[in-house]
Amino acid sequence: MLNWRYLSLLVLAALSLNCFNEPLAPVVPTWDTNVTFPLGSRTYSLADLIAKQTNLLSVGANNQIVLSKSVDLRPTYVGDLLQLSPKDTAVHMEVGAFSVTMPARQTAIDIPWMPRGQVVPVPDTVMNLADQQSQLDGFQNITVKSGTISLRIDNNLPVAIDLLSPIRLLDLSGGTIATFTFSPATIPARGSRTASENLASKNVDNDYKITGLSFHTPGSATPVQIPSGDLLVATISTSNVKASQATLSDVPAQRIADNDTAKLLIDDSTFVKELHLKSGSLNFAMQSNVALPMTFKFRFLDLQRRVGSSYVPYEDSLYLAANGSGTMALNLVNTRIKALDGSLLRSLSILSTVAIPAMSGQTVEISETDRVSIAVTKNSNVVIDSAVAVVKPTWVNVDTRLGFNLGKTVQKFSGQINIPAAQLGLSTLSSIGFPSDAYLKIGARKANGDSVFMNIPASQRRIAPGQDAIQFDGVEVGRFLSQLASKLPDSLRVSGRILINPPDVYTPSSAGLGTIGSNCSVSGAVNLSLPLEVGIVDGIVRDTIMVGDTTANGQKGPTIDQSIIDRCNYGKVYIELENGLPAELSFDVALMNKSYQSLLRMPQSGQQIRLSGAQVDVNGNVLAPGRSTTLIELNRQEISQFNPSEFVAFNVALNTSAGSSSVKFKSDNKVKIRVWTTLSAKVK
Repeated sequence: MLNWRYLSLLVLAALSLNCFNEPLAPVVPTWDTNVTFPLGSRTYSLADLIAKQTNLLSVGANNQIVLSKSVDLRPTYVGDLLQLSPKDTAVHMEVGAFSVTMPARQTAIDIPWMPRGQVVPVPDTVMNLADQQSQLDGFQNITVKSGTISLRIDNNLPVAIDLLSPIRLLDLSGGTIATFTFSPATIPARGSRTASENLASKNVDNDYKITGLSFHTPGSATPVQIPSGDLLVATISTSNVKASQATLSDVPAQRIADNDTAKLLIDDSTFVKELHLKSGSLNFAMQSNVALPMTFKFRFLDLQRRVGSSYVPYEDSLYLAANGSGTMALNLVNTRIKALDGSLLRSLSILSTVAIPAMSGQTVEISETDRVSIAVTKNSNVVIDSAVAVVKPTWVNVDTRLGFNLGKTVQKFSGQINIPAAQLGLSTLSSIGFPSDAYLKIGARKANGDSVFMNIPASQRRIAPGQDAIQFDGVEVGRFLSQLASKLPDSLRVSGRILINPPDVYTPSSAGLGTIGSNCSVSGAVNLSLPLEVGIVDGIVRDTIMVGDTTANGQKGPTIDQSIIDRCNYGKVYIELENGLPAELSFDVALMNKSYQSLLRMPQSGQQIRLSGAQVDVNGNVLAPGRSTTLIELNRQEISQFNPSEFVAFNVALNTSAGSSSVKFKSDNKVKIRVWTTLSAKVK
């Protein structure tokens, strides 16, 4: 934007660069009283101006001047703006099935008629024996999740016995706990047989009775020694019993591993394939409703912590007293979220492990549904370092300034310009792996402190990954540049927001995957191209040269002896103007001392010399320059200011036709200015 306006200024400033190669030397005639003295001359050529500003100006078709300016746009980084938004939530981890140890219980089965310790023959006999009642230690009642119960019958008799029917284990209310069928059914003399039953889903009380003790013995043909101790012994034992509920006083030390899984939502709109976290932490507040002390350990399947060059599942633990509570923080620095099966994730899977110490003496009730409740809150923002994911629409703020170095020429110009149109583009380079929408505006500050802005057109808002370009409306650009008025700013400001992965392209599936990270950025350049076709209102170009410099060498020309100046009482100043610009000129000149203080202004009235612009055709092209010569008379006092003068200041005001229309400026447009004086001296 600055470039366009600057172009106008450059056109105006062209009035300050070149000179006529027509030196005028002071002449002291010996036969009359006239002294001719050059004050200065200049030819301001736009072609010469281009040569001095090749980085800004070029000559296009038909010699039309084109001002071009390109300024890099500093990268705007994603930085810490890419974040996960885990909501405060609660998960519950159940204890799960737990181990129960039941000591084996032996029960002697009496045969009343069998004479203990004697040697007698044993007849062929059927025996129906009484039910046997006993009690298992360590619990009152359990509901079995899994496990087996076994009954072993030890036959201490010297004769074999046959089991005539299955033996049942009943609770005291008559409910069947287990039915034992022995195979083979014969227990040899002094031998044993064992039968087992699955306890899954069985409710077991510690009090029980054994029923169905019906035996047959074929006896002995000869007398045999009858033991003096127990004749038959029933032993109840269990193995690998896990309970879903229990009332017990003896709890064996145990570790219940990976017994429950819970899901922790990481974000409601982000789907993760692989994500590396830069910072952040979560707070776990745990509350146990388990009547046992425990060490509660949790392990994430999809959240891994970096150890050296590899990643291991994130896990941690906390000791909780019976029905106790505790808190801990999960530091997410250098962690990774990645699905083990390569799927897209919205939540994290947590596995729990419970370590219970051995306990006895105090009766407690435990259920597999007893749980540890975990309230999860965010301690600090969870910032993403890099990700392969479907990210939710994310805003990135942009606020950057662009320096527009337009050189010293613009310092010589002030005024209002009217630019009908210009080309302004914003080339972009995005390393963000998603399309983005740029809600940006370009602004500049006017001389009065107000700012003017121009928005990116809605149709140009979308930025593709990699290289892309935004093109502003040409008429809108011209209007924007024209508002900058008399003082060109030295910078532009690009501000607003960029929306990454806008809703219309957000796709919550593998088709919407992209790559993004904190080091990803959007950069580019602002490019201005302005064919110099502008309207100028009250434009002013100021230039200062050394007195008598007619060759543009920057050196002061010859001076007149002060004795001659002292004898002069009358003089004339001639100002020749040739205007080859398509703009009206108003001109005055001033003599200044070494301190740049004005000593003499011409015309003395303060009214500038006016000269119409060059004749142009309907397309604004110059056909013929305008010319004028102005005579200014000087008195003795005014002549006395010549020798103290070091500089000649030219002030050229410019206006295009009617002060508003636009005309074309070309490289061969030029303005010639020639100023000299003739002094009348008294000859002695």
